[in-house]
Amino acid sequence: MADEEDVCVKIWQRCVTECCVKFGKSSNETFEMLWQAYGGETFSCAAVFQWWRHFKDGNTCVIDKACSGRPSTAVMDVNIAKAAELLENDRRLMLRKLSVSMNISFERTQHVVTEILQMRRVCARWVPRNLTEEQMQRRVQVCTNTVQMSETIPNFLTSIVTCDKLRIHHYDPYQNNSQVCGNT
Repeated sequence: MADEEDVCVKIWQRCVTECCVKFGKSSNETFEMLWQAYGGETFSCAAVFQWWRHFKDGNTCVIDKACSGRPSTAVMDVNIAKAAELLENDRRLMLRKLSVSMNISFERTQHVVTEILQMRRVCARWVPRNLTEEQMQRRVQVCTNTVQMSETIPNFLTSIVTCDKLRIHHYDPYQNNSQVCGNT
């Protein structure tokens, strides 16, 4: 509804601009009249001058010409759903390949993935920024189990080792030889 009102206001302002041209008003006078009539909803000064020139050249059409090329917005529900589906199937998908498969620009693809789907790139994978309800419950369950184990088993927390497949160098200054654990 608001978009229709905006379009009506724009068309009315163009009609007023055309009328001012027919009465012989200058572009500055036309802008001032529009500002007095519409206030903050007035076209920008450059837009008023552009339409004033349009009508001064003898054109009478107050509706914008259709633009060629892609639609003004590539961020549609269809594209968002397609991006979510493609990323669900392959979390390692690159933005370039995703934009080509969706047939929208790289910048719009990046906007869809990072802002709308709220995903970020972690270790060459796209992961959601926010955890799902199931993931949050799983984390609470794991933490609760860890707390229970630490209460029942002495020195349980000191025995937890976290690492991935990296080489970990353990150095003990009181021993002559250092130990290396993990994959080499």
